[in-house]
Amino acid sequence: DLFKIASNFKGGGHRMASAYSDNGSLRTIINNLKKYIKDNI
Repeated sequence: DLFKIASNFKGGGHRMASAYSDNGSLRTIINNLKKYIKDNI
């Protein structure tokens, strides 16, 4: 469910298509996403 991931980072959308914006470095964004997915999915 992509919405669960995006909403954690103050984004939105729905189950199959969601997005959010982030001003961090690409490395930081990827690390944050990996950590969230590992801890929650």
